[in-house]
Amino acid sequence: MTLASNISIRNKVALTFALVLCATIGLGLFSLNRLSTVEALAAEVRNNSLPSTRYLGRIAQAAERLRLNQYIAVTTASAERRKMVSGLIGEQAKLVETELARYLPLVSGDEGALAAAISKEWTNYKAIIDQVNALLAKGDLAQDVAILDNSNPAMNNLRNALQADIAFNVKEGDELADRGTALARSARTGIIAVLGAMALLCALTGWSL
Repeated sequence: MTLASNISIRNKVALTFALVLCATIGLGLFSLNRLSTVEALAAEVRNNSLPSTRYLGRIAQAAERLRLNQYIAVTTASAERRKMVSGLIGEQAKLVETELARYLPLVSGDEGALAAAISKEWTNYKAIIDQVNALLAKGDLAQDVAILDNSNPAMNNLRNALQADIAFNVKEGDELADRGTALARSARTGIIAVLGAMALLCALTGWSL
């Protein structure tokens, strides 16, 4: 006689129930673990990568508008228009400062060096803004144009620092999303495997009965 035939029906049912219960609990714990990990990855994208990219994009946009308005201010013949554009320059500089203040608390790890480069290049360019504004107040437009032309390297450095950090955050967001996708796929495979094993166990129990 086989071992299975020596086990009473009552014990077979109890054993099967215990195994199915253990498998169900294990499946639930496994699913909760994977869901928690995927949730954490999604939260990292939502709370860090996406906001950082958004703030950096706003900084880049404000800096470009500021630069354009500087050239408009120093080349326009209308004193009234020059005054209006000078006001826009101040607003855009303030916007850069505001978005930078929002972005910096999100920085961690390898991103620190990229953020430091942005802060450094913006500080350098603010000195140029102050020079241009001072000459605008005096009406020395010719010297302002010369300063802006000579400040192209400084602006390019700021652009490059911003683009490097934006690329970093986009890449980080993609990697987090890929990890979440991989975890979801592995969880799906594991769940299907456990469900298949449970179905097979129930089928074998029914056959033995």
